[in-house]
Amino acid sequence: MEYPGPPGEEFRQRNDILNQHCAAIGRDPNDIVRSMQTILRSDAPEAHTATRTLLTEMIDAGVSHIVLASVIPGRSVQWLADELIEPVA
Repeated sequence: MEYPGPPGEEFRQRNDILNQHCAAIGRDPNDIVRSMQTILRSDAPEAHTATRTLLTEMIDAGVSHIVLASVIPGRSVQWLADELIEPVA
């Protein structure tokens, strides 16, 4: 399930509906990957904190596949892993 918004109440409601439909047909809802994308656009430390918080919210809401991108020039994939992924993991 690809969801085009943040992991707020609407996502949780849609996730619950999906779970109900799965139960109705006897399918394990955990077989369906919940996927979201987020983009980091700022090099400011508060942006990193906000993105880490968002990633945690996504995971808590049931998202198991996160597409994370940085559009900050000069920042490597390793930087993204060190600054965002590792602290959340």
